[in-house]
Amino acid sequence: MTTRHFQKSFSAFALSISFTCSFTAFAENLSTPIDTATAIENSQKSQNGCVYALVEMDVRGSASVKGRDFLNSIEDYRDPRSLNVRVEKNVVKAVKSETGLSPKDHFLGSCILVKGNVCQTKIRVRDTEINGKMIKRGYYFQTQLSLRSTKNIQFCELSTS
Repeated sequence: MTTRHFQKSFSAFALSISFTCSFTAFAENLSTPIDTATAIENSQKSQNGCVYALVEMDVRGSASVKGRDFLNSIEDYRDPRSLNVRVEKNVVKAVKSETGLSPKDHFLGSCILVKGNVCQTKIRVRDTEINGKMIKRGYYFQTQLSLRSTKNIQFCELSTS
């Protein structure tokens, strides 16, 4: 490896570390939660379809699919107004270990604060009914927040006023 090649590689690495640290610091400073409608709207308006946000959400529906749990802001997860928190397998395991319940049962019916990337996710479907309409092989967009750490979810605090 030449000195010049090493300097280029090191500069790219340093920039990557700098960006990651800056992004992490910004993300950890999110202090004012937004509602689910705002999170969905912001992700739809975003150039890449994603925004990092702290969201306050009532969990009105939940499910488990292929080892992941989903917490939904609307009972019908296919509703375009629903924000669906995709709880990754490591978080499912950690919550079960700590509480004895899966996240879909532990948080159902509760208000939560959750932090993560809110993204427009393309969902492929085959001959299915969505909101009363028969959909033949196609897709729809669902708004999902990817939950990758137990540090990024908690119950809402009750106000004592």
